[in-house]
Amino acid sequence: MPGGSGNLADLPRSGGAQGGLSEYVLVRDAVPGRQLRVIPLEIPWEVAALNEPMAVAYHAVNRTNPKAGDKVVIFGAGPIGLGAVLGYRRRGVSHIVVVDIIPSRLEKALEVGADAVINSAEEDVAARLVELHGDGATMMVRGTRSGTDIFLDAAGAPVVPQTVAGVAKSGAVLGIVAVHKKPVELDFGSILTTELTIVFAMGYPTEIFEVTDDIIENWRKYALIISDVLPFDRALEALELAQTPGAADKVVVRFD
Repeated sequence: MPGGSGNLADLPRSGGAQGGLSEYVLVRDAVPGRQLRVIPLEIPWEVAALNEPMAVAYHAVNRTNPKAGDKVVIFGAGPIGLGAVLGYRRRGVSHIVVVDIIPSRLEKALEVGADAVINSAEEDVAARLVELHGDGATMMVRGTRSGTDIFLDAAGAPVVPQTVAGVAKSGAVLGIVAVHKKPVELDFGSILTTELTIVFAMGYPTEIFEVTDDIIENWRKYALIISDVLPFDRALEALELAQTPGAADKVVVRFD
């Protein structure tokens, strides 16, 4: 939260008013508990560094307004998707399915707390969701419809909202936190009949310290999200690793 100003509406593409790689950050009019929190010494630095991206995940969870007992599907087992698993679990949902095409990420999703996973490169997603969440079809909404209450797109592939439009039951919610770099074609006819609610999530207006509390309580679960920890003298290598698709999940640079 650079400068303590929260989710700045005029700086969504800048990385913050002061820059994410600054040696020092000035927090104006700092108030402990509002702009600053102290992380206990027993929490590893690399886990504490997850506070920012996990706030993005938690905001996405909050935007979908989960209720105790809801059945949830998360598309994408990257850091945001895995953070959403923890966020939904904290909100008391009853069953979480994670969908991805990389087996190692699906294994990690189970470790973090997902109840089931689907490899969409090998399985029929719609059919499996009916098996896992029940049949959501009605007289008005026919076809293969799962009993899923909430879908979250943390993948950013056009096939995700398209799949959800075709499988969602009446009154379901689709949250989109992933960045879609190209326009997505959707079947509005299908969405009309189900009254699917679509919400978007960007940044984290209020969730930053909500995540801090959970990281302090459950830091070992969050540690599972980290795939690579590199020293500062290998920072350029870490940046290259992070921007190479499929090479790593979450890369953290340590200052020892």
